[in-house]
Amino acid sequence: MTDRAVHPDAAIVEQTRSRCRALALPTALVERDGALAGALAVDAADSPALAAALASEPGRARFAELARRWSAEDLPHPDELAPGLIAIPLVLADRRRRGGYLVALVRNADEDPSPLVSALAEWTGEPEDACRRAVGAVAAHPKQSVGTIAALLHWTQDDSAELAVREQALDEFSGTLAESYEEIALLYKLSRFMTELAAPERFVEKTCEELHATLRFRWVGVSFVSDHALARELAGRRLWRGEPTADGRAIRSILGVALDRALESADATMSRGDVTAEIGVDPGGDVALRRVMRGERPIGAIVAGEKIGAETDITSADLKLLEAAAASMSVFFENASLYDDQQAMFLGVLRALTAAIDAKDRYTCGHSERVASLAVALGERIGMPEEQVERLRISGLVHDIGKIGVPEAVLSKPGRLSDEEFEQIKRHPEIGVRILRDLPQLADVLPGVLHHHERWDGRGYPHGLAGESIPLFARLLALADSFDAMSSSRTYRQAMPRAAVLEEIHSCAGTQFDPALAREFVRLDFDPYDRMVAAHIKRDPRTDARRGEAA
Repeated sequence: MTDRAVHPDAAIVEQTRSRCRALALPTALVERDGALAGALAVDAADSPALAAALASEPGRARFAELARRWSAEDLPHPDELAPGLIAIPLVLADRRRRGGYLVALVRNADEDPSPLVSALAEWTGEPEDACRRAVGAVAAHPKQSVGTIAALLHWTQDDSAELAVREQALDEFSGTLAESYEEIALLYKLSRFMTELAAPERFVEKTCEELHATLRFRWVGVSFVSDHALARELAGRRLWRGEPTADGRAIRSILGVALDRALESADATMSRGDVTAEIGVDPGGDVALRRVMRGERPIGAIVAGEKIGAETDITSADLKLLEAAAASMSVFFENASLYDDQQAMFLGVLRALTAAIDAKDRYTCGHSERVASLAVALGERIGMPEEQVERLRISGLVHDIGKIGVPEAVLSKPGRLSDEEFEQIKRHPEIGVRILRDLPQLADVLPGVLHHHERWDGRGYPHGLAGESIPLFARLLALADSFDAMSSSRTYRQAMPRAAVLEEIHSCAGTQFDPALAREFVRLDFDPYDRMVAAHIKRDPRTDARRGEAA
């Protein structure tokens, strides 16, 4: 005799049967359908005679009769299955539709068990001793207590059903909580990089890394449109992280076709067959994707491929995480665009201001821009981080802003300066710091402004700092500033030839200049500098900006 699937939740059935076993009450499963009535299961491993009796033709017929009777009752009542053997039916329902019965068997203690033993022997052909042992294994209770036992079993069944509902709700809640936790954890990790607005490629790479670590995909990538106005420096780029089975060319092709799909529609997946048919490359499974937007326009797609594990179908949880990452990336690019615009405006204002200062002396037109450019080239050569190099550029642009407080007659005086006039010139670094110190965005560039006239040997100004106590920005700017000054004509002298300028820097290494930086400076490529000079001459033909290489 085998179990039948008559209840949607087998766990409830098994829990109820387990409690019946503890009460020494054998159980059987009975289908509601008349054609299947008598398809039974019995807990009678130690009572083969009882199992055989219930599976016999008379036993099946009696179960069928009871099942038909119970089907007409809203609450089926206990009934006699065989002389002195009472069947207690527990309804098994699926969405209020009765599917069958779990029947518990109890022996009537008020009756002599002999008729039951004889009936079982007749049904099965088993010896009466075996049938007597089988009957003895069934718990006996007075008939008047059968109703109480039935009520107890109904309560047990209801408790099991309620517990199953709560466990299901708990499982669903746990699943939702796990998904929410993964999403929150992902967003938290990405938020740590949201402020790196000047490094969008790093943010995209970190997004791919975090998604790959969270999702069960072999690789995660991002593909961007070629429109530079939308995607900025990432226009046309294909970036990914992970360990795809396909080669790099294939992954780029998959990212490309995913981007095309994202631009056409908001579909969340591409089938394995569609990708293979379109690019002739097997992606190793369906591909999940989400659009990256800027405003109303898509600028790219986040793509995940080759899902691994027992469940290879793309789930709603997978798509939610991709959606969260795409939303974060959209916010990042909006902020990065605003940051770029603000930076461009900020640098534009600085350049306009420094150009106005440089214009006070026609011999120094473009000086601040050239100093900034040379300092940046040297900073890059010695391996400074990109963020620091950009701050160095700003420090170079504003290094002479304090000259706004120096009389123009002194700045433009033909011939050499008097000691008093030179003292006025020497105040411009401190004047520059006073002008800029109330701008929090420029706090880190002020050391370059204040100390770019310090000397390695300590004989510079304004504070006489020496060696490495001079801030790095200032040591870099000192070389760039001196090179441009020596390469420029003045009212009292002509520009020095390039070779003479470089020789002077070499000879002053260790006295005026940081010797390590001086060695690197003289090895720079000065072609970009010469192009800047030419541009400044073209912009202002009055400027005597002839340089050493022409002298």
